[in-house]
Amino acid sequence: MIFFVSFLVALAVGLLVYTIFTDGPDIVRGTKSIKTLSIFSNK
Repeated sequence: MIFFVSFLVALAVGLLVYTIFTDGPDIVRGTKSIKTLSIFSNK
């Protein structure tokens, strides 16, 4: 349960950073950010 909550927090932070560093949602950048989040989550 704690891991799930921390995963949600990491996902929210990732989306926030993604929104800040990119002016708008881009499909290619979106998939890259999702892959990066999954890589960070696996560590």
